[in-house]
Amino acid sequence: MMSPVAAHSSPVFQRLVFLVPAVLLLTGCAGWGGSAGRAQQAAEPPGAEGSQKPVYSFRYPGEPPVLSAKDLQTFVAGFRPRVVLLDFWASWSRQSRDEMPDIIRLQEELGTDEFQVISCNLDAAQQWSTETVPLLRALHANFPCVVVRPQAKNELRTWLAPGWSFDLPARFILDSQGRVVGQALSGVAAAEVQDQARSLVSGGGEDHGLARLAAGTVALHVRLIDVRRGQSQSLPEVFANSADPAHLAAQASQQVATEIDRRLNARIAILPFPSSRNPARAETIGHETAEKVRQELRRRGYYDLMTPDQTEKMIAASGLTALSIDYEPAVVKGKLNCDFLVTGWIRGESLPDREQPDAAIGSGALEDQTEATVVTHPQPRE
Repeated sequence: MMSPVAAHSSPVFQRLVFLVPAVLLLTGCAGWGGSAGRAQQAAEPPGAEGSQKPVYSFRYPGEPPVLSAKDLQTFVAGFRPRVVLLDFWASWSRQSRDEMPDIIRLQEELGTDEFQVISCNLDAAQQWSTETVPLLRALHANFPCVVVRPQAKNELRTWLAPGWSFDLPARFILDSQGRVVGQALSGVAAAEVQDQARSLVSGGGEDHGLARLAAGTVALHVRLIDVRRGQSQSLPEVFANSADPAHLAAQASQQVATEIDRRLNARIAILPFPSSRNPARAETIGHETAEKVRQELRRRGYYDLMTPDQTEKMIAASGLTALSIDYEPAVVKGKLNCDFLVTGWIRGESLPDREQPDAAIGSGALEDQTEATVVTHPQPRE
């Protein structure tokens, strides 16, 4: 029998001594591929070889895979021709946390052959190991996760949805060719995007993501900004026939009234609603709907209201724009002479592309002179 000393000096053992460090070095090098490389390492779950169903236990890297918008597009392209669900979330968003189990179940249901969830986290990169990964592991997440740079907002908006205000959660469906065909922004339940994904995977058509907006239908997404605190919240989308902005306004005003106590006598300013395809300019339907929201609020007992035209002038005088507020609602704090700002956008393929409305619509001339006096001369607040 060979002695232990002799065994250690054998040629086979000597080759193993040199081989093991080399393998470890090559394995370690995979972690030096930058953020995109770290994200790719976690792109496929480890599972027993030959098993029919992988064991979902992702190996989230120790360092956060922080991606730019371009990096994220490249990363997503690597999953074609799968249908991809981009789930933008943050640990501070309760809806994101509450609905993540639904997204996890959807990934398990549809599998990874034709479908892939990519989790896009908007927390600070420093929270990766202390909050982001622990939360994913606690929920047994079964998909890769990347951290999106804050500077990527404009490019992501251009790529995914011009009207996206970065309220969370936000989910986007990409078809097998990488085209954005569906979305569910804050206030829309996860079930909406789940149905879109199932339809695409089952061959339900590339345009299913927009199917809930039938021909002649428009949707209004309203954001309510607390100017005193610089905080905003998104309200659920409302739907109506494109020829009936009054119905949109009635639903939107009801939502606003639910959030603002009438007894506070708060001053409410209402901006015209641009279309999601052109967030820089409100068309006629956007002006009409905003004015009707104001009229509906007055009928509900809110009297300190600014017309859309007055609100636009106030925004311009403050040095802000509707786009700058949409991008970062906190900029309004201390700059506007109102308590709440109602803003948002209208979407729908059948939106009429008309010119700006008559001055009478924007100026509130549809109301009686007494009301115009109330809202035309707002007094500064403490």
